[in-house]
Amino acid sequence: ARTFDFGEYYSKDKGLLGLMPYEKAPNHEYNKAWDRADDSSPVGNARKCHFCLHRIERGLLPQCVTTCMGRATYFGDANDPKSLVSELIGKPNVMRLKEELGTDPRVYYLT
Repeated sequence: ARTFDFGEYYSKDKGLLGLMPYEKAPNHEYNKAWDRADDSSPVGNARKCHFCLHRIERGLLPQCVTTCMGRATYFGDANDPKSLVSELIGKPNVMRLKEELGTDPRVYYLT
């Protein structure tokens, strides 16, 4: 899938979720600026997951967590040692994709 650069989603100093509004984000495809007049995204383009920031701000869990029938998705504060997420990612069977590239992924996979 093609992607657009929607800017930085995470505050590096605090580790908190931050989001640049899509209408203000720089967008380039094949080194050409993309016209955002109607604020639509062409079909087939991927956007970064922002963990449903609009839901988190209202005190709700991301949609993927609430709709996962197998209850295989967890969301929480990894910096809180008392949280379930912190406990889960502290186990030896955890991986993060392409961590070696320095992208600081926020998604952990339990294997």
